Amino acid sequence: MDVFQLRSHIVDTYAAYTTSFLTIADLTMRAYVQERLEAGELWPDALIQLSPAYAADQTVVQLAQSHVLHPLCAKIFGWKKDDSFSSLRLYRHQRDAITLAQQRRHYVVTTGTGSGKSLTYVVPIVDHILRDEPERGQVRAILVYPMNALINSQELGINAFLDTLPPEDRHLVQVRRYTGQESESQKREIQEHPPHILLTNYVMLELMLTRPAEFRFVEAGMTGLQFVVLDELHTYRGRQGADVAMLLRRLRERCGNPNLTCIGTSATMISAEGGSDPGVAVARVASTIFGAELGVDQVIGETLHRAILRSPRPTADQLAAMLTAELPETLSFTAFQQHPLAAWIEDTYSLQVDPRTNTLIRARPLSLREVRRSWPRSPGWIWIAAKLPSSTSSGWARAKTRPRKRPSPSSCTSLSHRAGRSTPPPRRRRAVS
Repeated sequence: MDVFQLRSHIVDTYAAYTTSFLTIADLTMRAYVQERLEAGELWPDALIQLSPAYAADQTVVQLAQSHVLHPLCAKIFGWKKDDSFSSLRLYRHQRDAITLAQQRRHYVVTTGTGSGKSLTYVVPIVDHILRDEPERGQVRAILVYPMNALINSQELGINAFLDTLPPEDRHLVQVRRYTGQESESQKREIQEHPPHILLTNYVMLELMLTRPAEFRFVEAGMTGLQFVVLDELHTYRGRQGADVAMLLRRLRERCGNPNLTCIGTSATMISAEGGSDPGVAVARVASTIFGAELGVDQVIGETLHRAILRSPRPTADQLAAMLTAELPETLSFTAFQQHPLAAWIEDTYSLQVDPRTNTLIRARPLSLREVRRSWPRSPGWIWIAAKLPSSTSSGWARAKTRPRKRPSPSSCTSLSHRAGRSTPPPRRRRAVS
């Protein structure tokens, strides 16, 4: 799929629809509207951003060997290929989350999409279950998601890890969903045999506090609840956010565990306020929702590193020479890491240096127009810029060349009659004194 062609198709379709009924008699107003549409007022430029590389840490096997994790975690978190088993290598933010969870401290993970945020709570929760008499059952963790579709996929993903356990150990960690999608027989089974990890939504969690058949999930003396996770924490705002905040306070009191560990995740929540530390705002919001104080050190962000190892970075003339040269038919990964264009793409669309901390952070999404303006003013780059389009906002330019059939008064009248009303008479203007 060509993403630029897809965007052009969507913009063209929308532009044709918009301009099909856009008829302006006043010449000045028509010229202004045309000018704004040609500037991309209704369809801004496409933004480009590449996912960065995350700093790696130890493998799960290494953490199990050093007694940071339960030995069975080494058999769970990895993948089988043929007759071999490869242990999962964690990212730095996943390792930091394990440390906070084992200290029973609340935390929020704000890393980007595809960074493995689910493992920041699944690994420490499974470790806790295995260490704390898993045979006695009881709910140990409730994972709350904003949509049932997420719950369905998470249940499959977690069970895929747990299914790597030997058959004699598979019962040690049980995961079930409880969302209202289940049949009555399935609900009774879950109520009579509560799983260690319960996947649900906040509406069902509220009902668990009120329906006697579900008290085993949340009632003190009947549950072993230690963790509650709010996935997509940024969705809980306004009235819904207030409801969830009160719900967590009631749950903490009901389960009889004043040290209930609250965990939140969000890929879009991190944002700086006036150049300040972005973790400050996240910690303040999470504290309000969780009903417990969080410090900035309890907000886990991304630790990034360069995937392209070329040093020094390419000059403008080197890049211009690469752009005008033929692309190689084959390229090894080592050669790719040293290629000037690969280094420029990473520096432009993936990474940037935070001036406050001098560390690597995710680059801001850029349009083609913005990238062109940032190019060095060398002769090679100027020649290349002249050959490339400056923008992908071409919907109006194509749409305005299409002939438009102007609706006749009779057709307008017939449409009004079909809607159950007659065409209203023209409104009389009042003189303004």
